[in-house]
Amino acid sequence: MAATKRAKVLRRVPTIAKLNDVYSFKTGDGRYGAVQVIGENAAQQRIELLALNYDSEMPPTMEVLADVGPFERDWGAWKREPARITTFAYVPWWATRVGENKPFPPFKSPCSSYGAWQTMLATYHSRRYKRGNTTGWKSDITEVEMDLGAGAFRVRRDSTSLIVGLTGLLPAPTSDPVKWNALDVLPYLTEITYQGSDARFVDYVRERKIRKVDWRAHRQTNISLENAAVQTLTLEVGPNELTIKMNDLLDRLQLNGRADRLTVDGAQVGFPFSYYVYAPELTAPPKGLDGLQIASYGGLKQVDTHHLTALPTVVELSLSGAPGTITDAGGFNKLTHLKELTIYEMYGLDVEHWPESFSGLDVLRMKGLKKADADKIKALVASVPRVDVTGARTDEWLATNLENPFRNWSDDGESFGKVAINAWKKAKSVVIVKGKDTPLKEAEAALKAMIVELNRLDDKRSIDTIRREEAGDAFMQLAEEAGVAKETAEKWFDAWREF
Repeated sequence: MAATKRAKVLRRVPTIAKLNDVYSFKTGDGRYGAVQVIGENAAQQRIELLALNYDSEMPPTMEVLADVGPFERDWGAWKREPARITTFAYVPWWATRVGENKPFPPFKSPCSSYGAWQTMLATYHSRRYKRGNTTGWKSDITEVEMDLGAGAFRVRRDSTSLIVGLTGLLPAPTSDPVKWNALDVLPYLTEITYQGSDARFVDYVRERKIRKVDWRAHRQTNISLENAAVQTLTLEVGPNELTIKMNDLLDRLQLNGRADRLTVDGAQVGFPFSYYVYAPELTAPPKGLDGLQIASYGGLKQVDTHHLTALPTVVELSLSGAPGTITDAGGFNKLTHLKELTIYEMYGLDVEHWPESFSGLDVLRMKGLKKADADKIKALVASVPRVDVTGARTDEWLATNLENPFRNWSDDGESFGKVAINAWKKAKSVVIVKGKDTPLKEAEAALKAMIVELNRLDDKRSIDTIRREEAGDAFMQLAEEAGVAKETAEKWFDAWREF
């Protein structure tokens, strides 16, 4: 008997935006925005998008948009410039086609900005914030002195962000109330990272209309952000229960720790609200996020996807390993609304329990996985319109490099990555012998040799911000393993690095 041939799976066609198409989307706070395609390069599947000056609680119609002009950026360094970008023509799941408009009059200069559709969304976010904060930023290098109650400190008057209470930065009392009003000398302050437990911090955030808040070691059981202007909130969540009363403008919640200990009250969790948690394992999500559409997880080591079934409405999902392993992929079968899935550095995918087909999935991005898994995954998602699978690694490569913090630097060039990987290996080979009993001089020499190699790399090709942070984390981790005091390691790193 002849073997039965497997039917060929046809890849579904993605939705492509065309010239003069108009799309609308929710911008948060119960409002809508719109964009028009004003240029296209069909061969490269790229388009030029123009944000339209539509900002309303009502979904737009073509009758209303027919005579609407461009959305002009008028904050910061922008001088009433139309918001336009060059981007890919693939239409994201959150954009709805309204119709076709008449051609838009051409601009005198070509578009020089590149980005994603989300860039247009961010444009409307800036207007949302401006409605509650009318102070426009202006350069002012004058230094001002302030004292929160733990000693005077000087910063530039035009500073927009501050880190309060952490070692070596703006000091704050650990027991007495913080003198938050001392920050009033900074007219453009929009972002505060605070390590401390003064509950009055929330009152100041509300009064100053602070847009971005990162609160660590807060020791609170209830936090109310009602009537605040916070758009991005980052919180540590420990073993104790915590309840947060949300404000209307919040569109991103970032957690570090036990997300299952959190209760969220009053969050508007539909698009564009997004939820992110950094923890080694997936746990149940916070209570009160019913209807959530965008969820991201980072720092994962073990992933049981059945915890994701508590988010049945999720449309866009990202799982980032530390690196990590998916121990049970059966939960993917329950995510029937999933449109975009991103998986990063998961060297074990439990492929046998993946859905036989992702009938509704539009985009799959995977980077950093076993080569054997990559071949199986590609067969499973043969019908998905957009599939990008990169960084497939052999077992031999993983055995040698999985624990190397510079393992992905080869993405910036093979020789670039090889130098960084080998520099870490040499330093590690010294530290691993005696661990925390490594003599200080030996640890210093090994760590300095690693930084010297990275400095040489930076001379040939500049080490960017992300790589610099990765280098710092790797350096501090090795220093800790060698028994070097944190303060000493920080001084070494800052003194030796040239990037």
